[in-house]
Amino acid sequence: MEFNHELEMKLRNALKAKNEDSFYFITKPETSKEIWNITAAALTAIEYKYPEKRQEIFTFLDKYSEPLTFETKPEYELDNQLIKEFSEELDSILKDVK
Repeated sequence: MEFNHELEMKLRNALKAKNEDSFYFITKPETSKEIWNITAAALTAIEYKYPEKRQEIFTFLDKYSEPLTFETKPEYELDNQLIKEFSEELDSILKDVK
C-alpha cells in the first residue's frame, strides 16, 4: 500500500472515522505539506482525548515540522528513511489510541 494512503487510513482509524465524510480534511495527502497538515490536525484532536500523549505528540510534530514543510515536495519524492521513521513513530503514538 502507498505511504500516503496508509497514512490516511491510520489517521481515520485513530479518529474513529466511520466513513470518508466523517473528517472532511483527512484525505490521501499528495504533498509533504499535506502530510504534515493532516497529521498535525489529527494528532491535535487525539491529544484532547489523550492528554497524557501531549509530550510524545509535541516531540513528534516538532521533529517532522521542518522536514515536511520547509520545501513542499510530492509524496513520491520524500526520502524513504524519513517515511519509515515517520510511520514507525506515528504507529508508536497511535498504538494506545482506542
